[in-house]
Amino acid sequence: MPDLQNQQILLAARPTGMPVPENFRIVHTPAPEPANGQLLLEVLYLSLDPYMRGRMDDAKSYAKPVEIGAVMEGGTVARVVTSKHPDYAPGDIVLSHSGWQRYALSDGENLRKLDPALAPISTALGVLGMPGFTAWAGLLQIGQPKPGEAVVVAAASGAVGSAVGQIARIKGARAVFPLLNDFARVSVCGLISQYNALPQAEPGPDKLALLMRDVLKKSLTIRGFIQREFAALRQDFLREAGQWIEDGRLRYREDIVDGLERAPAAFIDLLQGRNFGKLVIKVAD
Repeated sequence: MPDLQNQQILLAARPTGMPVPENFRIVHTPAPEPANGQLLLEVLYLSLDPYMRGRMDDAKSYAKPVEIGAVMEGGTVARVVTSKHPDYAPGDIVLSHSGWQRYALSDGENLRKLDPALAPISTALGVLGMPGFTAWAGLLQIGQPKPGEAVVVAAASGAVGSAVGQIARIKGARAVFPLLNDFARVSVCGLISQYNALPQAEPGPDKLALLMRDVLKKSLTIRGFIQREFAALRQDFLREAGQWIEDGRLRYREDIVDGLERAPAAFIDLLQGRNFGKLVIKVAD
């Protein structure tokens, strides 16, 4: 649509350690025109998440890195502007993966319609989105807490950790900070404190041998996971978490920053622990 101007944030250079503003570039281009079977989305909210730091590196991982000069990737809540797709109409609100830009084309794949009457649409990026699902799946499918057991959350001020503690309480566990007991279960979903580390190891003695000793002595279970491994359970999560929010047992905090152009600075702040709650960029009204 020639009268609509797109704003995009591109990866300008791969960071060394902590990202800096120069790693990003803002460009303005005409919004794309949808072809048959496509729809044009206007991004309303953009999710900023720690995993995006890994996408900035050209390193082997569970997902491909963002190419230099490409739009930074990310989950979004968007409104359908123009539709040439039979399943979507202008005005529909959808959960998408449109990245750091104001307008994006979609072929309808991997979109999910949202009902603004059920919950604020921004929650689809937080407590009712990927972070909330990560908390739910990691705790209940891997940790499997039993009533009366203690649950430790390594970082409880962000979108995932803040939900884990509440879900543990709902399920009858105690959220405190003891040492690991025998037969403890450890779910590992992120390593934000390490994302900006250089490839070489941190200075100091290697603690791996001590960790492995405790894994053996205490019969610990440690499992890393990516939330999409449990995709088949997503509807169960949405049903359960939606009910918890409705009855007030699961609460959430959002840190909303206005303006797509502020995404790079907000993302750097996120990696430095300067925000509290789920970080979301408000792109459009």
